[in-house]
Amino acid sequence: MEGEHQIPFSVSPKEGSLEPNQEMECCIKFSPSLLFEYKSTLICRVLNCQPDMEKKCVVIHGSTLMPVCHFQIEESDYLSSGRRIPSLPAPCRIGNDISFVPGAPLNSDTKVIEFKSFGSGHPCVRYER
Repeated sequence: MEGEHQIPFSVSPKEGSLEPNQEMECCIKFSPSLLFEYKSTLICRVLNCQPDMEKKCVVIHGSTLMPVCHFQIEESDYLSSGRRIPSLPAPCRIGNDISFVPGAPLNSDTKVIEFKSFGSGHPCVRYER
């Protein structure tokens, strides 16, 4: 395969031998790591053909889509550093229901995801167990 940049296409098998009138199925895998439009040319090189014989070429295209949402979040020290205000409501199970009770202790398995939302600029906190 030839192209202008590092391309995210791979072909399997990379090589093989065919008898006259025989066919071979190839798999082209597209594995991009960047948001981009990709275009490359797949060229079939035949070793024992006439020098003036035209090369078999296939132009391949691929495009990436942005994920709906992607988070890369560092572990929060919101609970361990004591930044959580103890009087804030905490989720508590009462029977089959979960209620938020002011001043209740958090379950020891509680994890905190902390990030800034670009729309409002205010910290967002969500409790997960």
